[in-house]
Amino acid sequence: RQALITRLTFADELHGIALGHEGWILRTEDGGLNWQETHFDESNGEPLMAARRLPSGDWLAVGAFGQVLRSSDDGKSWQPETIPNLTDWHLNDIASSADGRQWLIVGESGTALRSSDGGNTWEAVAPFYKGSLYGAASLGDGHWVAYGMRGNVFSSADGGATWEAATVPAPGSIYGHA
Repeated sequence: RQALITRLTFADELHGIALGHEGWILRTEDGGLNWQETHFDESNGEPLMAARRLPSGDWLAVGAFGQVLRSSDDGKSWQPETIPNLTDWHLNDIASSADGRQWLIVGESGTALRSSDGGNTWEAVAPFYKGSLYGAASLGDGHWVAYGMRGNVFSSADGGATWEAATVPAPGSIYGHA
């Protein structure tokens, strides 16, 4: 394929998903030694940006223009997922709490969606930022941070229901965390 890979995500040491442009999804069961294509959409051409395995065992993948795909067979096949009140903004990341109950999807134009049931259902969070969010991290006990464009960082102490801006001394965009 002539599509770019955007992200690799592993659920454990053996099972992983590679995401790319044109809705390209590859899966591995042997730690990345071999990959099988499980999804490709030449007609749509939109990139996928993040994927995670949910506590149910389902995989969820998100990407450009509000694209959401779910796999209920460990990534072997994918179906479109409908999330109520979702716009067509790009979705950039999926994050979870350590216990796997709370989940957050963040994206373009301050898009934030949260789940408190292991990713089975999702609700839109009231807008708290107009720029792009590139990632999020759970800090435990319902505390979250979300980060993105121009060094903007936000924190939540109530499971992602409400957010406050944090002060970051550098205006550079933040794309990842450790």
